[in-house]
Amino acid sequence: MEGLPSFFKVFLPSNCSERLRIPVAFVAAVEGRIPDKVFLRNRRGNLWRLKVTKDGDDFHFSDGWVKFVEDNSLEHGDFVVFDYDWIDVFYVQIFGGTACEKEVIGPSNLAVNEEEEKCSKENGDALEEEEPEATTLRNGNKGKAAIQVNDDEKLKATTLRNGNKGKAAVKVKDDVDVFEYGIVSHPKNAYFVTKLRQKRKTELYVPTDVVKDHGLQLPENLILLDEEGKRWSSKVKTWGDGRIWLTGGWRKFCKWNHLKPEDRCLCEFVHGEGKEGIYLKMRILREGSWLPKGESQAGLGPSS
Repeated sequence: MEGLPSFFKVFLPSNCSERLRIPVAFVAAVEGRIPDKVFLRNRRGNLWRLKVTKDGDDFHFSDGWVKFVEDNSLEHGDFVVFDYDWIDVFYVQIFGGTACEKEVIGPSNLAVNEEEEKCSKENGDALEEEEPEATTLRNGNKGKAAIQVNDDEKLKATTLRNGNKGKAAVKVKDDVDVFEYGIVSHPKNAYFVTKLRQKRKTELYVPTDVVKDHGLQLPENLILLDEEGKRWSSKVKTWGDGRIWLTGGWRKFCKWNHLKPEDRCLCEFVHGEGKEGIYLKMRILREGSWLPKGESQAGLGPSS
């Protein structure tokens, strides 16, 4: 998958039927950041839980690898590609002797993430009709973008500047302007501000206008990078009406960083070096950190 570190292996039963050695160069490329328990995931969403063992400087897929081999009927000479999400999942593609991707028939030993399935069922189809968090309006003939909010929110339209380029970015539907007092500086690149939502907590809404106005080409999987350098891979999902959501990594990001509804997150699109592509640089703004000392927090509580 584009933007994710990857490696390939040619399946040779004589030396990788019981366990599979992960290339040393790949381990170095990810700086050894491979947990001792990982998952292999195919295009159908089936998962296999594996243990990663270390033997000297070598890392191996061990417990669970034999099950994966059996379920996928791996044969001598099969070409297997592994894309790593920087957390605990390796996305797998298998190519056979015909040089075409093999059809996976065998079952997996673990279903797709049960928590995400449960969340999806609980939310139901009604959430597909949920209003977008922000809609840009053309402000007269000036061509500047403003924010339209629901009438019952009675919130003020705000224009945010994108660094020194003079292009408008979008802020989530909220009564908090984190830039108002100048304590928080505007990013140089395209950005948006978000928070932990009461609905669809596992997904991050990306304002469509930010993407369109800046001509951003989002990869299939977008990396979230926090201030400590930890990465989370999120799948980009576009609805029929054009709204864009990130799934998977946002939930893990919030949990790892103990994000609370009163906090805000400044999300900046940054282009990586070489083949790294585009990613989201995440800056967490803890509750009230954008206000002068002693400023009242009244009215800045969480909203649904």
